[in-house]
Amino acid sequence: MEGSKSPERFTMPIKESFKGLSILILAVLPALIIYGEDLKIIFYEALKTEALTHILLIPVLAAIMLYMKRDAIKSILSVKTRRSKNPIAKHSDTIAGLILCLTALLTYWYGSHTSYPMEYHIFSIPIFLAGTTLILSNSKVLRVALPPILFFLFLIPPPIDLLYALSGVTANLKTQASYTILRALNVPVTPLQSYGPPTLQLETKPNPTSFTIDLPCSGVYSLVAFIIFSAFLAVISKAPAKKRCAIFLLGLPIFEALNTIRITAIVYIAYHLNEETALLFHSTAGIILVFVGMTLTLLISEKALGIKILQSEGKAENCPTCNESLKRRKRFCLACGRLLQKPRLRISQEAWAKAILLIIGCLIVATTLKAPTFAIAKNSIEILSTEPEQVTGTLPEIEGYRLKFLYRDTSYERLAKQDAALVYAYYPENRSKPVMYASINVADTLSNLHSWEVCLISLQISRGRYPLVEVLSSKDVRLTDEPPIVARYLAFRSPRNYTQIILYWFERAPFNNGITVEQKYVRINLIILTQKPEVPKEFEEDLISTGKAIASYWEPIKGKALISLGIPALQATLALSAFSFVLINIAKHTYETKRLERNLRLFLNLATKREKKILNVLKELSEEKKRLETQDILKAFNQGSEEKLNLEELTKILEDLEKHGLIEKDITIIDDTIKQVWKTKI
Repeated sequence: MEGSKSPERFTMPIKESFKGLSILILAVLPALIIYGEDLKIIFYEALKTEALTHILLIPVLAAIMLYMKRDAIKSILSVKTRRSKNPIAKHSDTIAGLILCLTALLTYWYGSHTSYPMEYHIFSIPIFLAGTTLILSNSKVLRVALPPILFFLFLIPPPIDLLYALSGVTANLKTQASYTILRALNVPVTPLQSYGPPTLQLETKPNPTSFTIDLPCSGVYSLVAFIIFSAFLAVISKAPAKKRCAIFLLGLPIFEALNTIRITAIVYIAYHLNEETALLFHSTAGIILVFVGMTLTLLISEKALGIKILQSEGKAENCPTCNESLKRRKRFCLACGRLLQKPRLRISQEAWAKAILLIIGCLIVATTLKAPTFAIAKNSIEILSTEPEQVTGTLPEIEGYRLKFLYRDTSYERLAKQDAALVYAYYPENRSKPVMYASINVADTLSNLHSWEVCLISLQISRGRYPLVEVLSSKDVRLTDEPPIVARYLAFRSPRNYTQIILYWFERAPFNNGITVEQKYVRINLIILTQKPEVPKEFEEDLISTGKAIASYWEPIKGKALISLGIPALQATLALSAFSFVLINIAKHTYETKRLERNLRLFLNLATKREKKILNVLKELSEEKKRLETQDILKAFNQGSEEKLNLEELTKILEDLEKHGLIEKDITIIDDTIKQVWKTKI
């Protein structure tokens, strides 16, 4: 007999794992259908850009958090709750999930019609995941899974303005601290900050060596990694909220001190060894800093604050009734409610049907609602030579203007790490009009095609200086509707007494360098220079009309989308769904209230004196805490009462109260221990 049971025991965990993996794939697949292209872009940027490398850890950390909550989710799904017979109350979670999904899609669409599509698209991912969670399960599962879902907000690239602002503050402080330490170590250094970021000049012979503490060296990237790691620790740790917040206050000085030591060590190595060794250490010090900082934060949090990050399951103490309940094959302890057996994942046929319908719906949305992050041009950019005749065809001829290729800025290409930087000019036939310059910048990543506002405003403020220009106007301008291409219009007054008007936007296009053809990111810039202090309206109109002509000339790939019909329909559906949801909640609340009043009257008429007393005990205890353990109810009932109850009798009465709809079972997590508790509805 023992031999016949062993195969079943062996295959049960495999079946459970396969079932869990299947439902996880079905739950994530709708999000991948809608956001697949955006995730591909953001992870490619993370692989290529140092400022975004932390993004690679987000799915891993979110998966760890979800894995740690797996038993709680299984327990919630395994508990059979009394479902309302009212169809509105029965499907309220599904309706709420549909509204969240519609909200996410509307946010996604709106972002595609702004100059910040990526940020809006990523922001809508947690909203969409919360909606699918409600559709496939219920609000209790969403409550448990909410931290890993919200963790995907860290996929949003940090605003470059914020990064430069932080680097400006931290770079100055760390430069001064490193200078003080190096002087104490008798290293001949001099701080320089006459122009640009703070610099430490090492007085070596024959020529001095300068170490610039710019954005990458300021520690901002490691600070972003620290914030993400601290948030992760705060979620998985077992401590009160105040102690979890203390993780941030504890880790911040650790990371800042380590980055100061890193800067000091680089200069010290260059002085005592050589510059090549210092540069080698610089390339690996960032990873070492993050690892050491995380380790120190973890150890000090456990030792100084008493925060338990990870705890083995066997350390939790059983109550006297746990072993007896386990012998009787109860999933939860009858007294304390603690989870005794690993719950089996139970997925209803309704959930499977919802998952399949959700995937089909997302496929329909993805094919009918075309809102790409970046428009993809059909025409390719061919740079086979630096000769003018080889590159003139990249831009269209505009009526009333003569197009001329000026030059290829190879020095800027090397500085900005771009594949191409081409400069053109549209000379007007009417000499009363200004010359319109056009530049095309091609790069492998978006990070190498920063906006004009960064170098003119954000970078200067980060270095403690005033912006280089006075902004006169700044707004978004739509160039095409299908697909949506939105340009950024910027007009500013230079201290050199001229006004510059710029219209720029981003696309993706095939780039042919004579060897290979690859999809690259392109920033197209249209520029007008004028001595007039204000921006003439006709200049703005000429700039925008030329931008629309160029966007159309590049022939962005158009899908068979129903944007003009789909979006108003989506908005109307969202408004109707939201209004319906409010009505449904009102109807649900009214129905549940009347049902509860009716059941309570019926219970009070038919209940025994002992049952009424238990109900009064539940009312009194619920004023102190919302979720009650069976042993607490038993203790409160037997205390000062002549009539005593045992655990089995109380459990039977509580189950009767649940049938009457006066109380309900709930799953809660206390100190990382999953428990089944009682929650009153009165």
